[in-house]
Amino acid sequence: MKNSIILFSLLLCNFGFAQSTDSLKQILKGNIHDTTRVKVYLQIAEATSEDQMEEIIKYTLLGKELDEKNLSNKLSEKLKIFYLHNLANQLNNLGWVNNQKHKLFLAYDYHRRAISILREIGHKDDLATGLFNLGTIYSNHHDADNALALYKESLEMLGNSNDGAFKWGVLYSIAYAYEEKKDYKQAIQYFEQALAIAKESHEEAGELMILNELVYSCNEIKDTTSSLKYCEAALTYRGRDEFKSQIANTLSLYARILELKKNFVQADKAYEQSKKLLKENGEEWQLATLLRNQAYLNYRKNNVKVALKYGLEALSYSKRFRNNSGIRDDAKLLVKIYTKLGNKDSVVMQQLFLQMEDSVNLMRAEQDSAFAKYKREYKAYDEKQATEKLKENKNDSDQQKEKAPMILYIISGVVLVLVCIFLIIKKRKKSN
Repeated sequence: MKNSIILFSLLLCNFGFAQSTDSLKQILKGNIHDTTRVKVYLQIAEATSEDQMEEIIKYTLLGKELDEKNLSNKLSEKLKIFYLHNLANQLNNLGWVNNQKHKLFLAYDYHRRAISILREIGHKDDLATGLFNLGTIYSNHHDADNALALYKESLEMLGNSNDGAFKWGVLYSIAYAYEEKKDYKQAIQYFEQALAIAKESHEEAGELMILNELVYSCNEIKDTTSSLKYCEAALTYRGRDEFKSQIANTLSLYARILELKKNFVQADKAYEQSKKLLKENGEEWQLATLLRNQAYLNYRKNNVKVALKYGLEALSYSKRFRNNSGIRDDAKLLVKIYTKLGNKDSVVMQQLFLQMEDSVNLMRAEQDSAFAKYKREYKAYDEKQATEKLKENKNDSDQQKEKAPMILYIISGVVLVLVCIFLIIKKRKKSN
C-alpha cells in the first residue's frame, strides 16, 4: 500500500508481496494462463518501489492491455468478473501514479473508470479504495465538500471491514477535510474515531499523527484541557528516532498551549526542543515557523530585542527555502518589531511585506483559476460520460425494438411451416 505523508493515496491491491519483483518476473517467462499473467503484472507494479514510477507504469499498462484484450472475447460470467476486477485495479493504480505526477485530470479519469467497474461488479472493498483515491484528488484541490462526500461513501463501503489501517486512514481524511472547513468540532469527532481504530490496529505512526491533529483542533476551539490530554499522550512517543519529526510537531503545539496559559518560559523551552529535533532530522525548512512563533512570544512578553533576533532568523530560513508566504509573515512581524524599536528598517520590511503579499495573492489567484478549470473539466467529463451512457442505453433499446419484429417474423414462419407440414401429412393420410 503506497501512501503520502498526510493524505493517504491508497492502491487497490489484493495480492501478497511475499515474492520479490525478480522472482515474479521469472514467472512471466513460463507458459502461464492469462489469469495468472495479469495477476503477476499487478503484483510486480505493487511491489515496485515508488521511486521507480516508469517500472510501475510499464507493468500496470501490460496488465491493463491484457485484461482489455480478454474482455473483448466472449467469456463466462466468472471470467468476465475476474478480468473486470483486475482491470479496475490497474486503472486505480494508474490513477494513483498520475496523481503522484500531478497529472490530475488523467488521475481523475482513471479513478472514475475504476469506480464505474467496481460498482458494476459489486466489489465493495476495492470500491471503497477507489472512492477514497478520488476523494484525495478533490482534497488536493482544497475541495473539501466533494472530498468529504467521497470519503464518507468510502467509509460506508467498508462497513464492518477488518482492515483497520485503511479504515482509520479514511476517518482521518474525513476529519482533516472538516478541519480544512474549520469545522473543528466535527473534525474532533472523526479524529477520535480514527484514533480508536489506530490503537486497535497497533498503528503507532497513525496514532501519533492523529493525536497531533486532535491537539491542533482542540487548540482552535480553545479547549486547552483536551489539548493537553492529547499532547501528553503524543509525548509518550518521545525519544524514539522514527517519530522525531512528529514529536517536533507535538512540542510546537504544546508550546502554543503553554502560551495560551501564559506560561511563556516553558513555551520557549518547548520551541527550543522542537527546533533541536527538526535539526537532528534534517528538516530545517520547518524552522522558520518555530522561530516566528518564538519571535511573537517574545514580542508579547515585551522582549523586543530577543523578538528581533528570532524574527530575523525566521526570515533567513524563509528566504533560504524560497517560502514567499513565510517571508510575508516574517516581514509583517518585523515591521511591528522595528516600529516598536523606532528603527527605520520598518519601512524596508513594509516594502518587503507588500511585495510578498502581492506574490502570494497572485499565486493563490493562479491556483484558484487552475482549480476552477479542473472543476469545469471534471463536470464536463461526468456530463459526457452520462450522455454516452444514455446513447448506449438508447442504442440497446433500439436494437431490441428492431429485433422484436424479426423474432415475430421467424416465429410466424416456423408456425406457417408447421401448418404446411401438418396439412401435407393430413392429405397423405386421406389418400391412403
